[in-house]
Amino acid sequence: MSEFALRCQCRKHAPTNLRCSRCNIPVCPSCSTYHTIGNLCKNCFKGNRDSNYKISTQSYVITFVAMLAASSLIGWVLAANAHFGFMLIIWGGLLHGMGVAEVGLRVSSRKRGEIVQAATGVAIGLGAFIGVWLVTMNSNSDSFIPVAADPYAALKNPLFWVRAAFSVVVGVGRIRTI
Repeated sequence: MSEFALRCQCRKHAPTNLRCSRCNIPVCPSCSTYHTIGNLCKNCFKGNRDSNYKISTQSYVITFVAMLAASSLIGWVLAANAHFGFMLIIWGGLLHGMGVAEVGLRVSSRKRGEIVQAATGVAIGLGAFIGVWLVTMNSNSDSFIPVAADPYAALKNPLFWVRAAFSVVVGVGRIRTI
């Protein structure tokens, strides 16, 4: 190497031709971390997280409440129409997961960190149970929604559990892959 070779800023001062993509300091291969924008030094990789993954506690709570409300409404409609069977699992689960995930993305300004993904899964699961509970509470009155003779028939039906799991997978997958 020439006399004017670049030296890494670490304690080894190893000769290198690499530079950090953000701060442009020389960095050796053992000190660099590969990222989508190129090689980063340890300081740039450590502190700078993408803004899509940063969410405040207040935004998180508002997002979770909005997703839980949407999930409960969709869960109520799906539990009231549980007699449609297998097609409701496929289409209802898909719409339940995608709808709740879209509500979460819009309320949180397209934030998609691990916390939002977990909140989406919990909100969809709770919304499915709250939907069944709302149908059972409504089963004693004269309503426009037909209800089965056994109010907890949806919880006893394995198709309910398949739809709930499918909804959670679709919703969390939507948050992860926007």
